[in-house]
Amino acid sequence: MRTRLSALLVRLTALVLATLASAAPSLAAIIYVKKDATGANDGTSWADAYVSFETALANARKASVIVKNIQSFARQEQGKRVVADPCEVVASAIRLLEPSLKASKVKVREDLSCVAHFEMDRDAIQQLILNLLTNAMQASPKGGEIAVSVAEEGALCVMAVRDRGVGIRPADLDRLFTPFFSTKGVYARTADEKRMTGTGLGLAASFGIVRQHGGTIEVESKPGEGALFRVKLPMGKDRDVDRA
Repeated sequence: MRTRLSALLVRLTALVLATLASAAPSLAAIIYVKKDATGANDGTSWADAYVSFETALANARKASVIVKNIQSFARQEQGKRVVADPCEVVASAIRLLEPSLKASKVKVREDLSCVAHFEMDRDAIQQLILNLLTNAMQASPKGGEIAVSVAEEGALCVMAVRDRGVGIRPADLDRLFTPFFSTKGVYARTADEKRMTGTGLGLAASFGIVRQHGGTIEVESKPGEGALFRVKLPMGKDRDVDRA
């Protein structure tokens, strides 16, 4: 067991370090342009620096997501729970992803119905939605649309994320929530998509978050027809039904 845990730690650390390392050249370009104010640079333009900054920022966000997924995946106990508005939590996840969505030219259509507030680990649920949105964005073509909804079904809060991207093969559906299993690049349509790799931790961490909340997560997908992820969380008897 100890050997497996050590191997897991090494692999997770390598993922984070590789992502941070990929940002180094971009940060260096920004530093060179900064030197221009004193008349000493290597000819890097402000336009180049802007592109480098965007690249570095994207890698920093990716590293942040990886770290949070590692924390969620490795967490053995639940985080702090508070009574929160699920619609606000989902909306905040969308806002966090807005720069990446804009860069990917993918739009989000929201249908956030007014539902009861209930006790949850707010940060974990936000990370869960962020993981699903990120996967949907990466599976979508430029100009694509992601549909996000929140609704009540009896005593359940149902959060759904649907994309119209490449979809998932039936043989892969049962392995989606397995740690380190990733389909990124498998269904690639372009050279850029073929270079895309995933950590295989996002959905594994998401599954753990849902399970900690006593809920379920369902997937519907066919190759070429996109994917639908539905998260069902029990709201409990003490939910706040005051939606004013």
